[in-house]
Amino acid sequence: IRRPPRSTPLYSSAASDVYKRQERDTIIRAYGKTASSCDSEDVTTDTAFMLASVSKPIAGAAVAKMIDQGLIQLDEDIGNSIPAGYGATNYRNPDHSATPVTWRHMVTHRSGLRDEIPEVANAKGVLIQPSYGPKGGYLGKGLGTCPMTDVRGFYRDYMEAGAPDTQIGRQDLSVYPGGTFDWYTNADGANAWSDNAPGADNEYSNFGLGYVAALAEHRTGKAFEDYCFDNLFAPLGMTRTKWFRESLPSGTRVAVPVLSDNCGAFTDVGHYCVIDYTSGQLYSTANDLAIWGKEMLSYGTTTLWSSTTANSVFGCQEKDQTGNLLADDVCEYSLAWEYLGNGKKDKEIAENKWMQAFKNYDWTKGVAHSGGEEGMLAQFIVFPASGAVGVIVLNSSPKEDDTPVEETNNPDNGDAAQTILGALFLEAQSPSSSCASSVYNYVVGKASSAVASASTFAHGLWA
Repeated sequence: IRRPPRSTPLYSSAASDVYKRQERDTIIRAYGKTASSCDSEDVTTDTAFMLASVSKPIAGAAVAKMIDQGLIQLDEDIGNSIPAGYGATNYRNPDHSATPVTWRHMVTHRSGLRDEIPEVANAKGVLIQPSYGPKGGYLGKGLGTCPMTDVRGFYRDYMEAGAPDTQIGRQDLSVYPGGTFDWYTNADGANAWSDNAPGADNEYSNFGLGYVAALAEHRTGKAFEDYCFDNLFAPLGMTRTKWFRESLPSGTRVAVPVLSDNCGAFTDVGHYCVIDYTSGQLYSTANDLAIWGKEMLSYGTTTLWSSTTANSVFGCQEKDQTGNLLADDVCEYSLAWEYLGNGKKDKEIAENKWMQAFKNYDWTKGVAHSGGEEGMLAQFIVFPASGAVGVIVLNSSPKEDDTPVEETNNPDNGDAAQTILGALFLEAQSPSSSCASSVYNYVVGKASSAVASASTFAHGLWA
């Protein structure tokens, strides 16, 4: 699932993949340029890419950490974390007011919260997507910091009638003159909740995963970015992983989102940000993602949390409206990850050609997530029982048009990030030698071949 779904071609990438045979080796490579210009900087394994919806499992990891610290329980009412004085619409669907929304609902897309923030008119009367802080800013005054300055205030303003209006970003980047905006009135906040009762069905919700940051801040008393750094990233040594581009260490190269017109022309989108940032805005590097991937091979138990908590992160975590876990073959989510159990293997491989690379793997508690934003693509997959994890991040996507993505996808290539990731593992299954060094050299060579092949598909514009 991507936000929104994107297809290929592509421009440049950072990639990390781990393949376990007799020993575990980490192969990390970077290719291409940080922007569309031929004289832009080269991508390195320390170049930061925006991860799009692959951000969601990391937000889910923050929830897991809070569980491990005893701050929350997975089946606990989120209302227990909302301060006094907040209206009930902040934590209950008015149409199903007797049914609590739980943390489990939030991270398995079963909360009943709407999928997206609707479009609104800015100060000039132009209809915009308030979820994005695009190049040029909301009022056309140039690039700026991320528009989200108060995640708790924004969600309260959006979900509660009469709540204080919030400012989103610097005053010159605000949607409304004077720096504030009544989200409940002007952005249709009265319809924050869908018709679905909590737990009744899953509806992929960027709005809901964005709300996780606000709920976590209420519960922990810390800014979500600080909580994640102190409890997730710093313990693992992930120094170049941040929720906001402006927070990256000084001197960090950042990949610029790039659009392709499918005819060989590439254009920089420019950096942008999203209000519901935990649903799609995390920045990280190939080196840091390799660290995260290796930690996931131990189910997070090496550094992040206990084995008890790990059982809440991996494996099916979706419950139906009666509180029963879904069957393995129909479950879609673990803790903000897309769930890949052995019961789903045949169906997933039949529907997704790139997953044939993993047909001989043990899918027990396997998880994955894909991501797509304007000018960005990503794919993350983890098979802990097989000791295998792979990550691909690209700063390219095609320009929008009126043709459905399903009709424009090349049936043989599909999504660029998925295609390359699958190709790497497919080749890695039959190395010329089983010794660790040969596996390393073989996979690196095949990675280069895969990228060279992809570059032909992208009109040769790879570096």
